[in-house]
Amino acid sequence: MKAWLLSIVLCLSLVPALAQESPFNLGVEAARQGKHEVAIGHFQKAVANDPRDSRSLSWLGYLYLKTGKASDAVDCLKKATELNPRAEDALNNLGNAYMETGQVEKAIEAYQAALKIKEDYYDAHYNLGNAYIALGKGSSVENAIKAFKQALSLQPNSAEAHNNLGLAYARMAQSYVAARDRFEAANDKEKAERSLSLGTRLYGQAADEYRAATQADPSNGTYWLNLALAYRELLAINGTTEARQNAIAALKKAVSLRQSDYLAHLALADLYSEGNLLTEAISMYSAAARLKPEEFDPHYRLGILYFKTGAYEPAIAAYTKALQIRPNDPSTLNNLGCVYHHTKKYDEAVDAFAKAAAADTRFVTAHANLATVYTTMGKSEEAVAAWRKVVELEPRNTKARLALASHALNANDLERAEALYREVIGIDARSTEAHNALGFILWRSGKLDEAIQAFNKALTINPKYAPALNNLGAMYEEKGQTDKARDMYKRALAVDPSYEDARKNLDRLGVQ
Repeated sequence: MKAWLLSIVLCLSLVPALAQESPFNLGVEAARQGKHEVAIGHFQKAVANDPRDSRSLSWLGYLYLKTGKASDAVDCLKKATELNPRAEDALNNLGNAYMETGQVEKAIEAYQAALKIKEDYYDAHYNLGNAYIALGKGSSVENAIKAFKQALSLQPNSAEAHNNLGLAYARMAQSYVAARDRFEAANDKEKAERSLSLGTRLYGQAADEYRAATQADPSNGTYWLNLALAYRELLAINGTTEARQNAIAALKKAVSLRQSDYLAHLALADLYSEGNLLTEAISMYSAAARLKPEEFDPHYRLGILYFKTGAYEPAIAAYTKALQIRPNDPSTLNNLGCVYHHTKKYDEAVDAFAKAAAADTRFVTAHANLATVYTTMGKSEEAVAAWRKVVELEPRNTKARLALASHALNANDLERAEALYREVIGIDARSTEAHNALGFILWRSGKLDEAIQAFNKALTINPKYAPALNNLGAMYEEKGQTDKARDMYKRALAVDPSYEDARKNLDRLGVQ
């Protein structure tokens, strides 16, 4: 987060002792009392009396800038600096006026001109750093870092300079992390690692400067928030517990100082959620929702956490609120459907999943969930249609093909089921479930030896797959090899002691 504090220098040192009732003196007195419009009137009169009065033009430009009339400020301050090219305060304020009117490169020239006159001018160094950050091209960030460092050499305890130096470091870090992504895409691992290392170091330097800002001004919530965001970037890079703890500590401080700051509450809630501190996350998302009840994110994220913690009615309420804000949001509709499905409100689940699929016709998860709830409701025809839509969208989706094969098997369409299971194996040769089901179909078709091969294949992939162990036992039993059958049933129960089919089969043969 930016915290630009552009210095507007009140050039009181330029004011000589003048006649008590002169327009200039009256303007200075009014300005000191905060009567800006009155002061502007006096300085306008002074300039009318003497258009070459650079001091009155400087004051008038300053006051225009102070009252939001940046274009007028530019005109006055340009004239003032033309009349007195060595007026460093007027040049600094001209730079500020240029910044306010979006003329960043001209602002840089004005600040540099002020620094040529007065090298140890803190405000000009600080403002120059801000201007370079705003320029945002070429070596501007490096130049900003130099300017802020120079400002800090003059005022080492300047919280604003530490903060904005941190901003410059963070901006540079972002560029290196982005470069890492490009290098990884190009499979240049060496450059990717180097870019990530530089980005990490720069985020660390940003955190150091933000921390210095908080030490210089502990009551400024913006500095604490920036510190937290730097730690969060480090957390995203290295995932360390220390980075998470530091980010949370800084955000807690920021929230305590910025109690109406919605984004600070949301960021802290996100950190709690990512760290699986769900009670704290729910509390902070709730606070964010109270601050901005019209915002979608806190309600949506509350829905996720309430569902995760088993608070289903609050989850429904949170998702319902989110949908009032974004009525056709596919993810919210889908998640609401999941809550309804979990609470056995199947009609409501169908309605939510169907709306999610309609809102985004390529939303595979919504179609799959719709198929699942139809299956739960025993509506095989509707489930098959939904699973086919999933396969249409994702031809290599083995879960959907397995589900379609299961429906075909339940409908006693062995030929169709076998074809579908073989399709799954063609996509994923290590699908234990497909090999096991294929073995069952082959057994149903009277192909006992081929069925045994299929079950053995499933067990080669996963030796602890209880259904295949049980089914292979049944094959051996059918072939009269009761010892082998008994061994398979025992192995199935060793893997899953609650596997009732294997226990019944073993009881029938008798335990030896």
